[in-house]
Amino acid sequence: MKPCSKNRKRIVSFVTGILPDEDAEGLKTHLQNCAGCSAYWKEMTQLTDRLKAAEDRLPDAQPVSSFHSALAHRIGSLRKPTTLAHFVEVTQSWCLNSRLAHAALVLIVAATGAFLMFRSHPVDVQYGNPAPIPVAISSAPAKADLTVTLAGYHRVAESSLDALDDLLAQQARSISVAESFSISSLSKADPAN
Repeated sequence: MKPCSKNRKRIVSFVTGILPDEDAEGLKTHLQNCAGCSAYWKEMTQLTDRLKAAEDRLPDAQPVSSFHSALAHRIGSLRKPTTLAHFVEVTQSWCLNSRLAHAALVLIVAATGAFLMFRSHPVDVQYGNPAPIPVAISSAPAKADLTVTLAGYHRVAESSLDALDDLLAQQARSISVAESFSISSLSKADPAN
């Protein structure tokens, strides 16, 4: 049988003598009622007794004085350098090789210049043309360019929504009644709609 998962650590602490007295009393009661925990307690008690007996049979050995320093040196050599230490090490090796340092510096300056140049003058990547520079639109809509296109409506709407409303109203008044009748007749007669 398996011991209760919540009592495994408590049983080990009880066997080794580090469980507080108030917890030990509750655990003793539980051990009388739970066969799995009782079996685990016996197993841990036997293991602890065997370890204590083996400890008594071992000779009292003291490591040599150089053991600690050799162990500390070996542990220190196993540590991986931090990212910052690695960066400093790489930078130092680059600086020792002046050609590589000059080439890296030229690349950094060129990349920064290209970034700043393209940032201030964007280019249409698809066609290679310079992107249009945004221009502030006046609040009054342009009367000459009132073409019936999506771009025309968009341009007027950017200036103000009232201007778009006026444009749509003006275009609606300019359509004759006959044209609107023929358009609505076509849409009713078309079975696809």
